[in-house]
Amino acid sequence: MSERPTLQGETLYSLRELVEFIPRSTRTGRKRHRSVLWRWASRGLKAGDGETRVFLEVVKAGGSLATSKEAIHRFFEELTRLSSLPNGASMSPANDQPCTGSPIHISNVRDQLDSEGF
Repeated sequence: MSERPTLQGETLYSLRELVEFIPRSTRTGRKRHRSVLWRWASRGLKAGDGETRVFLEVVKAGGSLATSKEAIHRFFEELTRLSSLPNGASMSPANDQPCTGSPIHISNVRDQLDSEGF
């Protein structure tokens, strides 16, 4: 995602506002601090392949940075695409868990994103 931000036509929010819309920490269960979004935009996050860094798309809006819910969604999609999950990993209709046996609980993330309007 080293391309130019494609936020044109999307509703922009300050990073402070959007921290409410990202999933809680999987390690602590606590709400993430707003500095997480700034780090994702400035330093990126190492993808599952161990080499690629994925950056959150942001634009300068006055004296602060802004992004969109769609940009956060693209950021998570790119991280997922570059992860070690097998291509075509899907959900089992029986128990709504990844068919790959991965410990990642995709249904929880999907539910939280849906409830936040993503």
